[in-house]
Amino acid sequence: MSAPIADGALPATVVEGDAPPLNSYAPTVSETSLRLPAEIMEVPVSVQVIPRVVIDDQAVFRAADATRNVSNVMRKPAYLGVTDSYTIRGFNSDIGLWNGLRRDMYYSFTDVSALESVEVLKGPASATYGFFEPGGVVSYVTKRPTAEPIARFESTLGSESFFRPSLDLGGPLTADGLVRYRWNTAYETSESFRDHLSNELIATTLAVDWDLSETTTLFTEFSFLRSDSVPDRGFDNSLGPVTLTLPRERFLGDPRDSYLFEQYDSAIWIESEIGETGRFRLGFHTNFVEDFRDIVQQGSLGADGRTLERFHSVVSGTTEFYEVFGDYRFALETGPVEHELMIGGELSRRKFPYLFREGSDPFLPLDIFDPVYGSPSRPLPPVAYNWDDELDNLGLYLQDFIRLNDQWSVLAGARYDLIDYSSADAATGDSSSFREHAVSPRAGITYRPVEEVAFFGNFGMSFRPNTWAVTQGGGIVDPETGEQFEGGVKTQWLDGRITAGITGFHIVKENVAIPDPADPTGFFYIASGEQRSRGAEVDFSAEIIDGLQVLASFGYVDAEITRDTFIPVGDRLVNAPEHTASLWAKWEFQHGPLKGLGLGAGVFHFGDREAAMPNTYEIPGYTRFDALLYYQMEDWKVALNVKNVFDETYFDSQDNLLYPGAPTQFFLTVGREF
Repeated sequence: MSAPIADGALPATVVEGDAPPLNSYAPTVSETSLRLPAEIMEVPVSVQVIPRVVIDDQAVFRAADATRNVSNVMRKPAYLGVTDSYTIRGFNSDIGLWNGLRRDMYYSFTDVSALESVEVLKGPASATYGFFEPGGVVSYVTKRPTAEPIARFESTLGSESFFRPSLDLGGPLTADGLVRYRWNTAYETSESFRDHLSNELIATTLAVDWDLSETTTLFTEFSFLRSDSVPDRGFDNSLGPVTLTLPRERFLGDPRDSYLFEQYDSAIWIESEIGETGRFRLGFHTNFVEDFRDIVQQGSLGADGRTLERFHSVVSGTTEFYEVFGDYRFALETGPVEHELMIGGELSRRKFPYLFREGSDPFLPLDIFDPVYGSPSRPLPPVAYNWDDELDNLGLYLQDFIRLNDQWSVLAGARYDLIDYSSADAATGDSSSFREHAVSPRAGITYRPVEEVAFFGNFGMSFRPNTWAVTQGGGIVDPETGEQFEGGVKTQWLDGRITAGITGFHIVKENVAIPDPADPTGFFYIASGEQRSRGAEVDFSAEIIDGLQVLASFGYVDAEITRDTFIPVGDRLVNAPEHTASLWAKWEFQHGPLKGLGLGAGVFHFGDREAAMPNTYEIPGYTRFDALLYYQMEDWKVALNVKNVFDETYFDSQDNLLYPGAPTQFFLTVGREF
């Protein structure tokens, strides 16, 4: 249970009770669900947490791969295959969270070296975090400074010339321990099982906490990431089912393609106790991304079914995001009823200049079954678009977590958002702008008949502006709206060593922007669509006995078009398999001559998915097996991970693109703690 409000305890920042063992697969606290640390059993929403120990055990080098352990979540390779977004409960999730702060997943990247955990908050998050899709949101929680010194070095060698050393340092910077730090840095270089692809990456993150007084702390975090690659655009779905017959190593771009990505993050905030039961926070966050790509893109497939037209594009973009945020959390009592209230707000600006150059003449065609690379010179193409987008957002929110008694608790909250958006294209002279506002409520209830079992239910609404959906009249399609009903049961046993949850949900999204049937160019949109997703989920994590840890999930979703003037009603949403499932288990010998030896194995299953709307063909489902063997001895650890043990052929999907999954891969990691 959370700490009681009386006796000077700080609500909403302190959780107590029997904690699970260190490095447990079964975390009991979420950083995301209520915008503050909260006990998972108490909150009336579905949230899953993938802790750092799972990231390490499964040799996760991209944060999105950690979500394969969560029901009804699909990884969605995003910009040029470098960044990642998601499909959750059938709906796109391109916007996420970074330490509870808004993050455009499509255009940003978080390296796993800085991560403490990956959380998935299911359902609409608009009441807490602003405009999001109704399926859910992924949150990255980074490592924080430590009071005790830590030092860990790791180096991984793997298939396709994979090499990744990393360093994790932390501890006090001053003798009195008032200033503490955490520094994580990693370097990565690799080839690819895909022809002609390569990547070089460096990432570093520094966090410093400074106790200014007994009641006030200053928090800072700064990070830099640089990626230089021959990028991957996979296979274009518009080519049709023929893409499923191509060798997975086939590359349809040009070996001279390049993509340079640089990202800077900074956050600084101050937290101060106010009286005995309140806490105030005020801070500033920036995210700056600069990228440049020079690539050959896929066009249409010729009538012979093998000759691919291509075109040359050169794109430079800069994403600037600035945000001021603040909140006040406090406790009060109304008779026997205890309240933990939060009132807060955000003011943000996102600027997105985007210069797109496209060759007017087709680039050298490619035989997709017998490619011959090499090309004439690649002169700088003429400007096709020169966008300058700007979005300002003011968000104000109020949340009350109410404990009626030891068994019943209620969550009630709402958020008001005001959005100003403008877009201008210097190349064409086109421009558009709009102002939108919305109120997003959320309410939920939890009933705990006994300490180990909690029944919950909630209702929430979402909205998201259609910033890209221009109408023939020059306006913007009204925002999409969504609503969800969700209910289920959560359980915790053996002092939090075993957690499980069963959830059912029903989501409807309306005012979906679709291509205007009266527009032959495909550029303009109308609002006509409705989409529905309903299903069930089971998530389980446990350390059943010392040394045996298990992580499992099962998801069912029926996600389809329920109203549309362009797409047939009943068509399934893309990248939304009807069934997903995962099982990962690890055993470490605790005694005897084999003490420290560990074995792990896992299976990840994803069913058939639709490749496009209208539905034309399916992406085959797959079942992938992974394995782990390691030995831990005092300060040293040696681990061998094998991914895709049986060399399964599979694809990840991102809207109109397919990305072949890797064949069998081996990764050997050697780590030492100092």
